[in-house]
Amino acid sequence: MEASKDVASPPAKRVPMERRGYASIGENKIQLLTNHFKVRKVLRAMEWFYHYSVSITYEDGTIVDPRNVGRRIMKNLQEEFITELNGKEFAYDGDKNLYTVCEPLPRAKLEFRVVLLNPMSIRKLESADLGGDDNPKESVKKRSRGFSRFKTYKVAINLVGVIPIDAAATALRGQDSNLYQDPELFQKAVRVLNVILQQNAAKRGCFLVHQSFFHNEPKNFMDIGGGVVGCRGFHSSFRATQGGLSLNIADVSTTLLVKPGSVMDFLLGNQRVKYPNLIKWDKAEEALKNLRIKATHSNLEYKITGLSTYICYNQMFPMKQKTATDGDGKTETKLISVFDYFLRHYELDLKGSKEFPCINVGKPERPIYIPIELCSLVSLQRYTGTLSNIQKASLAEKSRLKPPEQMRAALNSSNYNADPLLLSSRISINEEFTRVQGRILAPPMVIVNGLFSKRLRVGNGKRVVLFCSHPSKLLQLTVGNDNFIPRNGRWNFNKRVCHHVVGGYETQAIPTRTFLNPIKIESWAVVNFSTSCDLQNLCQDLISCGRKKGMLGGDNFRLSFGMPAAAHQTLIVGMDVSHGSTHSGFPSIAAVVNSQSSSMYRYHAAVRIQTPKQEMIESLFQKVSDTKDNGIFRDGVSESQFNQVLNIEFNQIIEACKFLGADNWSPKFMLIVAQKNHHTKFFQADDSPDNVPPGTVVEHTICHPKYNDFYMCAHAGVNGTTRPTHYHVLVDEIGYCPTDLQELVHCLSYA
Repeated sequence: MEASKDVASPPAKRVPMERRGYASIGENKIQLLTNHFKVRKVLRAMEWFYHYSVSITYEDGTIVDPRNVGRRIMKNLQEEFITELNGKEFAYDGDKNLYTVCEPLPRAKLEFRVVLLNPMSIRKLESADLGGDDNPKESVKKRSRGFSRFKTYKVAINLVGVIPIDAAATALRGQDSNLYQDPELFQKAVRVLNVILQQNAAKRGCFLVHQSFFHNEPKNFMDIGGGVVGCRGFHSSFRATQGGLSLNIADVSTTLLVKPGSVMDFLLGNQRVKYPNLIKWDKAEEALKNLRIKATHSNLEYKITGLSTYICYNQMFPMKQKTATDGDGKTETKLISVFDYFLRHYELDLKGSKEFPCINVGKPERPIYIPIELCSLVSLQRYTGTLSNIQKASLAEKSRLKPPEQMRAALNSSNYNADPLLLSSRISINEEFTRVQGRILAPPMVIVNGLFSKRLRVGNGKRVVLFCSHPSKLLQLTVGNDNFIPRNGRWNFNKRVCHHVVGGYETQAIPTRTFLNPIKIESWAVVNFSTSCDLQNLCQDLISCGRKKGMLGGDNFRLSFGMPAAAHQTLIVGMDVSHGSTHSGFPSIAAVVNSQSSSMYRYHAAVRIQTPKQEMIESLFQKVSDTKDNGIFRDGVSESQFNQVLNIEFNQIIEACKFLGADNWSPKFMLIVAQKNHHTKFFQADDSPDNVPPGTVVEHTICHPKYNDFYMCAHAGVNGTTRPTHYHVLVDEIGYCPTDLQELVHCLSYA
């Protein structure tokens, strides 16, 4: 009998590392304001959030997708059954979860029948369906016998469990609390508070996209062309910070919507044509499908299912008509065109849609045709198509804001302190921006050909410095005067060119279009701090010069890095995944780059496609180095995916190292996640209209109470408000102290 083999236990689950301390670099202190608003709570006896599951079905038991009608159903339920609910308010997340505060519902299991008006079956007396009888009023009466004017839903509410409100209240004590003895419980409590924010916005008629809320007001719409508008809204969510629980509010959220109004106008803009006869109707059908319209002749809303096969004048449908005999009530079915039907019954001469297809709002077995000129797109419908470069540029231009005043207005308009559920939670929100202290890191040193070292001059983001070296003398060309400041992304070479500083003497070039006086250049470096400049011609000239002189292929300049003594050689690896538009179905593109030299300015890149919408990179099993430690920067990952990065992607990298079979190769790793998709902004506390200075770092007050993270604004913000990068250090086996780490990240931002 064989001895039983020991079963290997699964590896321990990795979690993000805790903060080891704070950095000491950055002697220049700066007082900042941030769009985090402190939350206060009046502590009382133990109180609870009660969590219920919600199931919505039709009468025959078919499950209803709550994303479309869930909020309407629950709103009707709360109004109609207020007595049965003992007057209790609840927060519904629009899907399958419902919460009450402090007190439960009367019973653990409740069932209700909710009746909603069915807009697809009821008709006003003056609006007959296409395909009905000759008399519109008689048609409505007869059709109402076969189709219910209302839809009935069965709603089952069952108690799932309770969540202590104190799980969120402990976050008010920040880093001094035992907050993470049960982090899942805390996340559930914060989830309830965020659902309350959603409920508050839904009651005010906002369009909801996760924790971003958009008002249906024309002043919030930005036309970017192509039948698309950008809708400006605001984001709000609760977060645990070192300073306690805070509400992060940002009036910078923008979503893409279909431009409301005439369907014909939308198609003209979407296909960028001037006349309706130039519209490609196969593309039009694809763009219109599943959008909601309002028919002007009936004032009812429908969902578009397609277009008619023929134009309005030729599209026929069967209609029942009474026979002209002795009024015996018999009917006969005749074919009639959509054009003739509306001309006869509504006295509408459809000149604007006579020669074009009709909008179909019915089902395949029973189409319902409406002339296109009678259809108007309703507001607040998300646009899921791909934007053109012109639309992207227009959206970026019109979305730029200096948002401090508008964020205050967003807080006041939201009126959270009057929300009955938040009041029941004994929670109130401060209406003042949180004050934080930042530090300004000095820019890195530039070393050119080992002969010249000078600290970069960081201005308003519009300075370019060109360093050149010569065998016998050193030439510094500083492009900083008005003649070399780019205007609208273009350089002006028609006036005075530049100043030369040679051997301590300054000479001035004559007004020509020559960029440099003829001189032998053996090495050069261009450092550009402008995100809006078009340097294509300049770079092409320099590359051409470099190729002719045989200068390409080496490192002509480098930045000084503050490396820890234990890691003189570090391999920098960057990873990200890019996704297509929401409904494109295109595969995602994963990219990995790694540094090729100790200067960290030359990188090797690998790109591959993978499963659409898959954020975790597939098949990371590749050799990266033989002797170096590895610093990995991961982009595009949310906080909820940190565990996947640590226990899936990171494991693949470690397995690749083991696969090499080199016993003496055991590199140390540092894993950092860089986030740009967040809503934290910083502003100068002295009411300055300018952005925060480049090199600003914040690691106090609004950072995570336990884990290692910090915010950094490495570069100057030219347009709008600077969005800091939020760095999360998940693993650090190399042993960087916070000072060295932030200096390294800062320098890499210039590499």
